[in-house]
Amino acid sequence: MSTRLTAYILLLLSSIIWGASGPIIKFTLDFTTPFNFLFWRFLLVAVVATPIFLWYIKRHPIKTQWLPKIIFLGFLATTINLSLVFFGFERTSAIQGTLLASIAPIFVVTGGIIFLKEKVTRREQIGISLAFLGTIFIVLEPLLQQGVFITNDMVLGNFLLILANLSWMVFVLLSKNWFEEGIKPFHIVFISFLVGLVSFFPLSIIESSSLPSIANVAPSGILGIAFMAIFAGLIAYTAYEVALARIEASEATVFHYLLPIWAAPLAVLWLGEIITPTFLIGALIIAIGVVIAEYRKGLLTGIRSHHLAHHK
Repeated sequence: MSTRLTAYILLLLSSIIWGASGPIIKFTLDFTTPFNFLFWRFLLVAVVATPIFLWYIKRHPIKTQWLPKIIFLGFLATTINLSLVFFGFERTSAIQGTLLASIAPIFVVTGGIIFLKEKVTRREQIGISLAFLGTIFIVLEPLLQQGVFITNDMVLGNFLLILANLSWMVFVLLSKNWFEEGIKPFHIVFISFLVGLVSFFPLSIIESSSLPSIANVAPSGILGIAFMAIFAGLIAYTAYEVALARIEASEATVFHYLLPIWAAPLAVLWLGEIITPTFLIGALIIAIGVVIAEYRKGLLTGIRSHHLAHHK
C-alpha cells in the first residue's frame, strides 16, 4: 500500500471518530463538567498508553532538546484546544458545534501556504473552495431558522469553537514543521496526553472546588469518557499524526470537512436534533469538494498497486 493511500485511510478513520465525538461530548456533558470529563479522559489514556510508549521510546528515544517543543504542542492540542472545544459544545448544539469544528481546514490551509510555503494544485484549489463553500453554506444555515441565535450562551459557544480552530491551526503547522527535526508522531501524542492529565487536574479542582470525581457520573457518561479517551484520543489522534507526517498539512486537514457528515446521523437519531434540507445540500457540496481535492494520480496508483499485490 502506498504511503499516500495509507495516510488517506488513517485520515478517514480519524474523521469518522472525531465526527462522532461531537454528539458524544454533548451527551456526556449532561452527566459531568468539562474539566472533570477531560481529567478522567486523560487519566484513562495515560493508563492505556504508558506501556505502549515505554516500548516505543526504547526504539525511538526523545532527545532532550525536543521536550520544550513537544510539551508546547501538547499544551496547544489538549489544554487550550480541548478546553475551548468542551466549553463550546456545552453551550451549543452537537450539529452546530461539529460544523464549526469542520472550518478548521480553512485556517490550516491558509497557514500552510503562508508559513510552510506548501504548494496547492489547481484541482486542490477547486476542491478546497467547494468544501469551503459547503461549510459556509451549512454554518450560515441556522441563520435561516428563527430563534437559533437568540441566546448569548450559544453565541459564546460558537465563538469558543472558532478560537479552538485557531489553536488547532497553530498545533498542526508546528507539528508538520518539527517533524523535519526527527520528532515522531507518537512522541507528540503521548506527551500531549501527559500534559493534558497534569493540566486538567488543577483545572478540575478549580472548576468544582473539589477533587476530580467519577463516582457521581452515570454509566452512560462513563462510556462517553471512555470513547473520548480510547477512540477520539489515542486511536484518532495517533492516526492523524501518522498521516500528517506523510502528506501535506493542507491535504490532511481537508478531511475535517467530513466531520458534519458523520455527526449528523448521531445528532438526529440519538440526540433528537433537527437536520434540514439546507444542511444536506451543504454536506453534499463538501463531499464533492473533498473528492475533487483528494483525487490524484498517486491515490489511484496506490489503490491499483494494492489491488494487484493482494491478488498475486
